[in-house]
Amino acid sequence: MNKITGYKYSSYLIGAMSITAEKDGGIASRIEVEKELLMRNVFSINPAKLEAAKTGISAADAIEKIIGWVASGKRDLLHETGKSIWKGHNELNSEGNVVHIGGDLDYVKVSDWLTFILKTGDKPCVIGETKVLMDDLSTKYIKDIKKGDKIKGFVRNNGKTRMETSEVLGKYYKGFRDTLEIIDDKGNKITCTPDHKFLTRNKKKGSIYTEISNIEDVFSIKIQDLNPEFYKGWITGYLQHDGNYNESKTTHRITCLSDKKEEILKVKEILEFFGFTPRFRIVKQNNSIYYETSINKIREYNIIKYWKINASLENDFMCGWLAGSIDADGYYEKESLRYTQSLIHDTNIRQFELYCKCLDIKYSKQIRKSRISFIRGRKIEGSGECTVCLSKIHAFKLISLLDYKREKLSIGTDRMNSYITSKTKSKKQEVYDISTSTGNFVAEGFIVHNCGTYFEIGVAIDNNIPIYLITNIAKRDLPQSLILGIEAVGGEFFENLNQYLNFIDEKYKLKRKELKEEKQEETKDA
Repeated sequence: MNKITGYKYSSYLIGAMSITAEKDGGIASRIEVEKELLMRNVFSINPAKLEAAKTGISAADAIEKIIGWVASGKRDLLHETGKSIWKGHNELNSEGNVVHIGGDLDYVKVSDWLTFILKTGDKPCVIGETKVLMDDLSTKYIKDIKKGDKIKGFVRNNGKTRMETSEVLGKYYKGFRDTLEIIDDKGNKITCTPDHKFLTRNKKKGSIYTEISNIEDVFSIKIQDLNPEFYKGWITGYLQHDGNYNESKTTHRITCLSDKKEEILKVKEILEFFGFTPRFRIVKQNNSIYYETSINKIREYNIIKYWKINASLENDFMCGWLAGSIDADGYYEKESLRYTQSLIHDTNIRQFELYCKCLDIKYSKQIRKSRISFIRGRKIEGSGECTVCLSKIHAFKLISLLDYKREKLSIGTDRMNSYITSKTKSKKQEVYDISTSTGNFVAEGFIVHNCGTYFEIGVAIDNNIPIYLITNIAKRDLPQSLILGIEAVGGEFFENLNQYLNFIDEKYKLKRKELKEEKQEETKDA
């Protein structure tokens, strides 16, 4: 391994830089460690001091710019700067010789061990009761989130920040912290630490992550809770469109038939949710296979019929009814939700429009007039159809329960502008954070920044370089990926700087000596 000339060992100082307790780009947390290592003839590679050499700007300015480029999708600037930070670059010195300015990758490889400093406050968090938007558009408390869960996140694609599936890489408990309650003009409310970063719009840098205490506008969506009233509305709306009601002196039956098994099983699941006992069977017709579920008990039939006749104007029910109607007779297009109905079912159309108006959902309507055609000389007159178009932003209120439709959901932040209407200091509460594959997640409708990850750990593992972590965070609350990385290379965990120094003194046979500058100062004092 390459050695730094004049030093016995070298150690790269890694840790939080973009979001730190001191808000200084990670400089303060490294100063004392750097000083102590130098006294032991260990060269400290301090990235907070070396940013200027790699990028031409200070660490704090580099971090601010990089965060902005990530959020606004300026991949060309991000790529060039990231390449300089990670791999370094070559330049000519005053003597005309090519000199390589090292990057993070070089720093890791020339280190005998990595010194990792991480403190409480280096990452922002939200309270445990914060609801996170899952991949199926349901919500789950962040305290109940598990590693590997699929959630919704946002990434920059083709110049637009759009939603896609994200994976939870880890969940971390951060203890009791001071919190701030935030409310926006859509009625979304979240309680988080004042330094948690939210995605917002910036005139100079496009969209950018900024501490919530310093911003007034954000990106957010209003998310509908999947509760019993919503499910009641969904099953009522779905059966009203794709259910066959058959009532006679001897029969009370509701039947649903479809060539999509997933759809029929979802109808069966919702019916069972209310304690009904639907039947399920496979039907073969004209060499095709269909799936059928049915309600045959009079009591269950009467309950569903009552829900249909006495349709509620309660918000959750209306959202569910509209969602069920779209799942039955609608579809997703690139930028809209579409509900199509034959004009002969004008009652359904009127109810759909009424609920949209009650929920303040703007829509457009297209009516295709009836067509006259001739089949074998017979005149056939069609009934015509009506199509109601809604913006995809409403997909989070009118949540589809069908995977194959929901998979087509993609929404950009250009439809998500909102404003903060209230910021109130709240009590100290237990807070959590998660790390995700997209670098963000949707909490209570807001797009918020997540915990960071450390690329240096992967390089250290590949090169079998020990990682020594100095932290005041309990081991159980550290990112699982970080713990596994440190253990994989035979690293150690330390509660404070003294523990770490005693360990490396013994392991590497180091002896502390005063720096020349210190001796000179003592001489002057004398």
